[in-house]
Amino acid sequence: MPRRRTLLLLLAAPALASPPSLQPVTVEARPESLCLRDATIVEAVLGKDADSKSLRAHIGTLGAPAPKSSSTHAELVHAFVVAHRVRAAVGGKLAGGGVEPLRSALRDRGCSFEMGAKTDALYAQLSGRLERECYLVNPERPLVQSLNLEDLRATCDERVLASSGSQKELIDRIYGFQRHCDSLSTAIANFQCTTGHAEDELGRRGLSKLGSKEELFQRLSDVISLGANTTKAAPAVCDVASAGPVCIENGKKVLSADAVPKGLLARFSFDDAAGLDTSGKANHMRADTADKLKFGPGIGGRGNAARFVGGSDFAEVPHHPAYLEAGQTFTLEMWVFLRQDSTGDWRVLFQKGRNDGERTPALFLEPLTRGVEFFVSTDDASQPAGERIWSNSFIPLHRWTHVAAVAEGHTLRMYINGLLDCENQTVGSITHNVGPMYVGGHPWRPIGGVDSYIDEVQYHGRALSTDEIQAKASFALGGVEPSFVELGCMGCALHAAQASCRSGYHLCNVRDLFSGGYMLARAMGWATSSSHVWSAEEYAAGGSVNASWGGVGPTAGAGLGLCCLDND
Repeated sequence: MPRRRTLLLLLAAPALASPPSLQPVTVEARPESLCLRDATIVEAVLGKDADSKSLRAHIGTLGAPAPKSSSTHAELVHAFVVAHRVRAAVGGKLAGGGVEPLRSALRDRGCSFEMGAKTDALYAQLSGRLERECYLVNPERPLVQSLNLEDLRATCDERVLASSGSQKELIDRIYGFQRHCDSLSTAIANFQCTTGHAEDELGRRGLSKLGSKEELFQRLSDVISLGANTTKAAPAVCDVASAGPVCIENGKKVLSADAVPKGLLARFSFDDAAGLDTSGKANHMRADTADKLKFGPGIGGRGNAARFVGGSDFAEVPHHPAYLEAGQTFTLEMWVFLRQDSTGDWRVLFQKGRNDGERTPALFLEPLTRGVEFFVSTDDASQPAGERIWSNSFIPLHRWTHVAAVAEGHTLRMYINGLLDCENQTVGSITHNVGPMYVGGHPWRPIGGVDSYIDEVQYHGRALSTDEIQAKASFALGGVEPSFVELGCMGCALHAAQASCRSGYHLCNVRDLFSGGYMLARAMGWATSSSHVWSAEEYAAGGSVNASWGGVGPTAGAGLGLCCLDND
């Protein structure tokens, strides 16, 4: 400790009307002299009883920018210390020295700056640089022996960080890593600043584990900080807040929060004007997009739906830490009423991510059809745009359609109107992101919006069962049991239609078709008013009887094969 005592003697001086004389000690030469606690330095220079008025006077005479009139005593203490650090870094040439001493000190540290930058901007840049250097050589917890290149490289090697680069780059690397390490150790119980611990925490949240140690810690820290900064939005959307139900006229009417089923992470019914999340997470839409929401009739003629007009029209929901709880298993569902046919461009029903490349999850309409594609990002490096499945069905125009996308481990499934439409396996494991949710479009596709009504957007942290999905989508098929009809084949020959039906199903006969087969085929987008639908009677007659269509026979012997449930 003798050295610290000597250094404090450099600062020690009685409280005077004029600023005390300070030896021009640079941070590199004697770093700990001006990197002690703010209060310690102020006490050494001005004494224990330095008040705000005295601090303001000393800061001004040192040549530092004048503090704001609203600055607190603690802010003035820090400004006083910063002024001494900057004064030492410029060799005592701060007062009246203009911009050149500041530029010189920044050049010595490898920092670039705008040549037209004013004194205040250069001062702020240099003080920020010195803050980082002091963080590394703080006598109470020194992270490096000195700011020499060799000591910085040795510290990087000890922490398994990249040790190449300039002095400035190494200082920034150590500083950034240690700040992330400190914040993560505080936020996560028993966390250790190792690559293994970071990978475990990222994996638990469904995030990518690829990258350098610095990148892993940056990614994990971003997630944790987003969680810490996520607050309830009630004060922003409510004039009156209550911790429990509100009773009107002694309980004749009770206002309470919506019921929340197991695993529900987000729900937007669009029955309010503020884009409220009624999942219990209170992660409401961003105010600037909620204010622009337009509304139309809701599903079943009840309530409202969001109305999007295409182009760059969309709604945005900020990320919530709970969304990462979904991991490898989740369900995204919504109701869609298309008002416009294919445009030749990909159109966005839903996407979560910070850029077009982050797609867990995403639902797109194909450019040339009304087919739906369900994307997820995975750790398979050969598929940077994500892995996907695409629907066999085409979303019909001018009618409500229920779409549910389910991820369960490596299995992706998509249901249209409660019917399992497609299913496949991913090569890689699903990776999540911390980007916002976008509905009806997103910022990266200015012509990628969907002219539509969208209602009841829900995101679940589990895989909904087939029964649950069919119950939600039940009215879309007009009362027809979803399991009554399955798609056999489209544009196929008669014998292929007969062979397409799995065990327990048969090629629909005329009675089946008129009992709901035709209606379901139209609702699913499998058939149009001019489509030929093969029937069991045609097959029995060897194709010579056209019992399912009254016009000219099918082109080139092609038609739609529908499979109906046996013994229904």
